[in-house]
Amino acid sequence: MIFTKRAKKEAKMAYEKIYGRLRQRENSFYRDFYECAADELYADISDYFFDLRFYNNVFKRGTFRPNRIIFERFFKIMAGFYTINFLSVKIDTVDPYKMEEMLFWAYDMDEVERRLYEIMKQMAESYKHEFMNAFVYSLKRYVLFMEDSNYFYLAFSANFCYNSYRMFCEFFTKYESIEYRMNKYVS
Repeated sequence: MIFTKRAKKEAKMAYEKIYGRLRQRENSFYRDFYECAADELYADISDYFFDLRFYNNVFKRGTFRPNRIIFERFFKIMAGFYTINFLSVKIDTVDPYKMEEMLFWAYDMDEVERRLYEIMKQMAESYKHEFMNAFVYSLKRYVLFMEDSNYFYLAFSANFCYNSYRMFCEFFTKYESIEYRMNKYVS
């Protein structure tokens, strides 16, 4: 129980670090996007790392007990996943450069993490059918330190990523459309 309290506190600290960085920037569509992403990902951490109890939950089977590093990495890699999927829709008013710049800054991504994002983005653009497999393997390896390629774990992780992004999109567009959000900050 002490472990869970400490891990929950570390998850909250990772979330608040991202939120604090975002609050330093002026209001914009990109800031809204990543604030909403941080909210959704924090909810996912609470559910999948702590609350949900079901057989072979990948996030509870990592090599190490959840800690701040794991949570920070989780936020970063999943925010990259959201970005790649969102940019693949190719909305004319969204500037991919500004969006990626906000991603890298808000989530305080280092060169290795930026390179991982670029590789995943290239994979999504060039090999769409293989992207999800490569991404979930990267998620398991980079966040959970798991190297096995058990198909059940891959399917669990792929389902998690798909549902996480779907829920994010529902939440992000529930009260304000993408077009409204884009125009909200234009003078």
